[in-house]
Amino acid sequence: MRKLIGVFTLVFILLSIPTPALAVDYSIEEMMIDVQLDEKGDASVTETQTYRFDSSFNGITRTLFAKEGTRLIDYEATENGEVLRVEFEEGMYKIYRAGESGETVTIVSTYTIKDAVELYDDAGQFAWSFFDSSNPSSYENVEITIRPPAQTEDALAIGYDYAEGKETIQEDGSVHFKIGYLASESYADVRVAFDQELFTNVARVEEGSAKSQIASEVEKREKERQAFLAHQDKLKKTVVYVLGGFSVILALLFLFTWQRKRATILEMERSYTEPYLAPEEIMSIPATLFYHSGIYLYHAELLSVALLDLVRQGYVTQSDEDTFKVIHKNTKEEHERFLIEWLFYKVGKDGVFTTEGLKDYANNKLYAGRYQADYNEWRNLIKEEVKQHDLNKNVLNFKIGLGVMAILLVGIGIQYILYDLILPMFGAFALAILYGIFAASYRPKTAKGKKVERDWKQFLQKYVQFEDKDWSSLRDDEQRRAFLYSTGAKQYQIKDKNNEFLNREPQKMYDATDPMYFLLFATMFHGHFDSAHTSAAETSSSGSSPTTFTGGGGGIGGSGGGSGAF
Repeated sequence: MRKLIGVFTLVFILLSIPTPALAVDYSIEEMMIDVQLDEKGDASVTETQTYRFDSSFNGITRTLFAKEGTRLIDYEATENGEVLRVEFEEGMYKIYRAGESGETVTIVSTYTIKDAVELYDDAGQFAWSFFDSSNPSSYENVEITIRPPAQTEDALAIGYDYAEGKETIQEDGSVHFKIGYLASESYADVRVAFDQELFTNVARVEEGSAKSQIASEVEKREKERQAFLAHQDKLKKTVVYVLGGFSVILALLFLFTWQRKRATILEMERSYTEPYLAPEEIMSIPATLFYHSGIYLYHAELLSVALLDLVRQGYVTQSDEDTFKVIHKNTKEEHERFLIEWLFYKVGKDGVFTTEGLKDYANNKLYAGRYQADYNEWRNLIKEEVKQHDLNKNVLNFKIGLGVMAILLVGIGIQYILYDLILPMFGAFALAILYGIFAASYRPKTAKGKKVERDWKQFLQKYVQFEDKDWSSLRDDEQRRAFLYSTGAKQYQIKDKNNEFLNREPQKMYDATDPMYFLLFATMFHGHFDSAHTSAAETSSSGSSPTTFTGGGGGIGGSGGGSGAF
């Protein structure tokens, strides 16, 4: 019995949990609002809404808020003359009319705004917001017509936001606002004033002149429009000169930098000789690889090359296949000293580094984060060596100038947007992008930097073309450096060439006196460092949490509204 009661209790709880309603897919093709004012200052409103549904639905909604001093009464909705059921919930009228996907539905709603007109000294004014920021729907076409109690020639009108400049006064004195598209969460406030004599027994009386207020706003807008047109015309006349001037300057700067580049190449060719194969040791091998490959150089490749380069230079010796020992720490570069301390005294012990020790260190939770930190610090020391060689010219001021030009063009482009000059805007932004790219990518090299670049490119070309007789003409150390450079190169042709070398005698083991030793072990150690890096990274992870934002709004005197569906 207790189990049965427990089951029923669980079912009751589950059924009691509210489930979110499925969203209805729809568009509102048209909203026609007709407002008929009477002599008492009330407004009879007729709204015709046409919906296009792309999913099944239960009905539509219309949210209406009355402004202070007014009230809404007698809301009714019909379709083809048939009255529909309406429920009211906190400012929202829910109109029940179920249907299926593909239907187009036109609903006519009528209601009365009591005391809608404010009677001033010279006119009766109707000012209302039929839409506000709470409206969830957009409308493809909106039109609002406001009719006086009787025909008149004395009418003024003004619209705000989407209704601005959309008013037309008809022959009978009616005011028609042809708004067109209206976005969701937007306003289209209307304000009209008719002859005071048309209204009698109006409850809401205000002091002042409604006509003069509207006329003043209309006059102010007209002055602003004239000023806008005058400035727009001025901008149109100067577009060719402004954008043309920036274009000429950009072309001249391109020409200037190209000439400087040619002069640097000539200086490099006069000052430096061309190596036979491997680049000269202007920088260490890790620094040379980092300079050419940068962020594209995988950490395992850089570490394995650096370790074998320590062997090449005699700082470290290999006692067996998986073990290396420090001979001395009097290295040329700071990053070489750091690498020895890191691999042989932190990862390893007492100057001995083993692949098994590397694996244990990377898998130890106490050291996993430190492994990546030490690697990053070592890379930064390599960067410092590259900087010390002044391979790139200092063109900071030139780049700042290019950035300033880009910012000026963005400002000019924004001004073109504000004055409806679309094509010039695209031209200004395109030039700004070009200046920005120029500033970001311009990194001219010194003659020394050009030599390093030339030697590296020629090495990549020659390496794959070298034959056995060519290798025999190289000194052993030049062969060692060539093999180490090649293991850090990213080109697949280089990797194919190295595989060709290694596959000639796959079972042969080489010692440190043979140049092939450096190619073999540098390639082998890629896997060891790669596994260590992966293991260390897997011990650390982080997450993030989402953020939620909310908002709202209202119209003239608290009036407003919107449309929807359910």
